[in-house]
Amino acid sequence: MPEFYLRLSMKLFILSFFVTVTAFAQQSADQKTEPKSGKAALQLVYYRIDFTQEQTDYLRTHSPELIFSVTPEGKAKLEKVNDIDMPSVVDSLMNVNDRLPEFNPEIVNGQPQIGIYFLKITWPNYQFAARTSTSTKESLRQLNSQLVEIYYPVMRKLSDFEEITYRGPRFDMLVGFFGTTTSGNINKYLGNGWGTKFDFMAYGKNGWGGGFLSTITFGKPTRTDPGFPIGTQIRSSMLALFSGAFGKLFRETSAGQFSIQVEPSIGMTTASLSSESMLAWGFSPGITGIYMLPLGKGRMARQYFMPVSYKQYLSFHVSARKLMFNTKEASGDIIEFGVSWRLAQRSVMDYKLRGE
Repeated sequence: MPEFYLRLSMKLFILSFFVTVTAFAQQSADQKTEPKSGKAALQLVYYRIDFTQEQTDYLRTHSPELIFSVTPEGKAKLEKVNDIDMPSVVDSLMNVNDRLPEFNPEIVNGQPQIGIYFLKITWPNYQFAARTSTSTKESLRQLNSQLVEIYYPVMRKLSDFEEITYRGPRFDMLVGFFGTTTSGNINKYLGNGWGTKFDFMAYGKNGWGGGFLSTITFGKPTRTDPGFPIGTQIRSSMLALFSGAFGKLFRETSAGQFSIQVEPSIGMTTASLSSESMLAWGFSPGITGIYMLPLGKGRMARQYFMPVSYKQYLSFHVSARKLMFNTKEASGDIIEFGVSWRLAQRSVMDYKLRGE
């Protein structure tokens, strides 16, 4: 009898062992679908989308729920976006399916199947962060630090974009050199020479704009009164002008861009006027014509998380100025002809990449 119970116990033990092993093997063969590189790799795809400022502000108060289908081969596709009512945001989220990472497929009973994956994604709200606890602030600070790295741009050529909608004025900064020729009384003291200039201009949507500029002109070396000490008998005179500028920027074509501007100036010159007076000052109205030759197609980058376009030009200008100074010796006319490097910058409100 004991021998019977012993055999029965052995059979039950062997049976339970095989049932346990089979169940464990069955369980280990099952698998839930998820990104192979982790959830963060999937989130980064959507953080890298170049949303407009309006879209970003919307996302800071709305958290989209993304629903993906995953094929047995691990290929994911965004099927639906919940909790978002702005169509442009939904379109942007839907247009990056080709950038999605590989998934581990869902496996049931050892067989790959079509799976479903859910992702809730949020954008940081800085106003909310200011009211949160210290620990929450630290978590958001770390997230913001990561987002800075994500949003820091890889610059794109403007030709990569199908559409660009600009916001606000265009800002131009110019640095250059020019040659001069003078006529009238000033020619005796300043003569022909060369100079440097710095311009800063802002243009509105219709091309009208204004700004300021400064020029410094160095005249040819001249000989002073022979009765002066030898060390001062030969020297160069200088003319400095500080101007407001108002003008029109014309539409850009494939050949370049033109602008014209009026430049009322105040200035002074160190041209030798007499043995008693070495400095003259006064008013100098002027007009300038400019031709801008593009240096490349331009680029778009981000500045403080906002898209900004940059374009460089080789700028050629001709200026005519009337010198109306406080002494007749400093009166006359001056003509500039020069070349400069110009950088134009504009804030971007919305855009569409080619192929999206």
